[in-house]
Amino acid sequence: MATGVSGRRWGTGTEQGFCMRCGLGSPHTLPDHQIAVRTAQDAERSKPEVNLSDDDGNVFSIIGRVRKALRRAGQDALVEEFTNKARAAQSYDEVLQLVFEYCEVN
Repeated sequence: MATGVSGRRWGTGTEQGFCMRCGLGSPHTLPDHQIAVRTAQDAERSKPEVNLSDDDGNVFSIIGRVRKALRRAGQDALVEEFTNKARAAQSYDEVLQLVFEYCEVN
């Protein structure tokens, strides 16, 4: 099999391409950006990292960061699932619990 710029193997069609620099999907037209390919299995195994250490603790900001992290990790199917659960949450703490379920928080 051929390999992409990142050295990951191209597979059989269950992959999702994304730019390692800006998170955009492929095809990608920015020449200095590298496209990495993750299989659906890779995406399920790893939780994306999200940083919650800055001053903005607004729940909508947190939800947006998690959505962005999930997209960049190629876990598009989880974006809507997380969003729906976060919207249905009854408290700020419940949203934070969801964040820890879907992401690695640093």
